[in-house]
Amino acid sequence: MSASRYAAQARRLAQIATGDAAVRLPQAVQGLKLEFKVENSGGHMGARKFWKQHLSQIQFHNPELPIVVKRYAISGKSEEASACPAQLTISYESSEKFIDAKWKHSSDILKELIFETKAEPVDMQEYPKGTPDLKYKLN
Repeated sequence: MSASRYAAQARRLAQIATGDAAVRLPQAVQGLKLEFKVENSGGHMGARKFWKQHLSQIQFHNPELPIVVKRYAISGKSEEASACPAQLTISYESSEKFIDAKWKHSSDILKELIFETKAEPVDMQEYPKGTPDLKYKLN
């Protein structure tokens, strides 16, 4: 692997490993489910940005946690399109909590998730570290 490819992968790993969503969810949380429209219209942009920016960080630090993302391919201004949910479902053993993500910014959705689950931030000492060993060529 060339140095530039390694640097790009190291930057991406650093983006996933660190940040606002670098949290550990408690054992009581059994899973997450995010639902939103493919199109941004109707208040679904925050849910999409949450999926792109924060969900990978949550998955990285909680690898056993099942996370389901359901995207609805509904377009236009029909009743079906306006009734399409934009929500994050937090599953516990005996119950579920819902966070309405419609018309919310991705960081607000994250704050609500952290507040609702009482998630703990990951300690900086736990972030992955590494240096490239460029003497091996993988490709």
